Amino acid sequence: MTILHRYIFSQVVRNFLLCSITFTCLFLFVDFFDRIDNILEDNASFGLVVQYFALKIPFFFQLTLPISMLVSALLTMGLFTRSSELTAMRASGFRLFWLSIPVFVVGTVVAFLSFGLSETVIPYTMRRVQEIYNIDIKQRNKDGHFDREKFWFREGDDFYSVAMFDSREDALLDLSIFSLDDAFLVKRRKDVEKTKYLGESLGWNMQNVVERSFDSEGTKSKQSYRSLPLPIDEEPEKFYVRKTEPSAMSYKELHTFIGDQDKNGLSTKSYLGDLYSKVSFPFINIIVPLLVIPFAVGSGRTKSLASASLAAVVTGFSYYVIHSLAIALSRAELWPPLLSAWAANIVLTAVGIILFLGAEAPE
Repeated sequence: MTILHRYIFSQVVRNFLLCSITFTCLFLFVDFFDRIDNILEDNASFGLVVQYFALKIPFFFQLTLPISMLVSALLTMGLFTRSSELTAMRASGFRLFWLSIPVFVVGTVVAFLSFGLSETVIPYTMRRVQEIYNIDIKQRNKDGHFDREKFWFREGDDFYSVAMFDSREDALLDLSIFSLDDAFLVKRRKDVEKTKYLGESLGWNMQNVVERSFDSEGTKSKQSYRSLPLPIDEEPEKFYVRKTEPSAMSYKELHTFIGDQDKNGLSTKSYLGDLYSKVSFPFINIIVPLLVIPFAVGSGRTKSLASASLAAVVTGFSYYVIHSLAIALSRAELWPPLLSAWAANIVLTAVGIILFLGAEAPE
């Protein structure tokens, strides 16, 4: 790396860190004042409040990475232009793309950082945030707000139908278990009045069980039991009513979720766009400099950094509009998921290249 590249790189990194800290704190303060009254009315302890908001910092940091990259690239190249440093560099024979390499290097590092956070830290911290808010602060597991009605799930060849999950007692009510053979015919059925969770070591226990067995001729036998263990791995939290948010899941978790839904015979096409966007979205951190640098360079000609900044920000945020629209079309199964995930990247990259080629022209 040349001295000039190191100088530009240091300025970009400095501005990026400043923007990241500023925007993360801003988002955190807004969220704090928006939610603190609702939290304090439940007499939450100081430790729980601190833990709740501290666990949100990685999410806000990752959320503001594209904005920070946009502003830092615009600020760095814009100030170089206003101070005539960029003009002197280009007059010395250096092309704009060569001078912009450090900006793209930082953008690439930020893209991998964004993907890494979304795959490791963010899913864990957001789950903990939900648990602290719903269980430790609101204690919804004790007042029945986590109850769930009429659902089913599958484990191996067994299908489980549940009339209701009672979160106050950690109990499954009116459970029916269907065991299927290779021909997908019911070979055994258990009807259970109540299935209660006894703890991590003891698992689930079924009470008042009626078991019916079927053979190939349709005849059956019937047996009754007062108590039987239920060998499933799920814990009560698995059955709490929670909205599935693909944005808070990692690529691996979402891929596993889609696989489970597919095994249960449910449509998964609406989730595929979100799955592919887990890979495509971090690239915004590389595309943003491609879009804003031409505006920063142009501010030297128009003598209006403010108007150039506004045009750059509008162009940069158009990514979100295009990406959100494409993903919505994918969820509605109107566009192919892979195309929807990469549509904004393709469109904005093409626009950025055109703008960049125009900015390369001599002043």
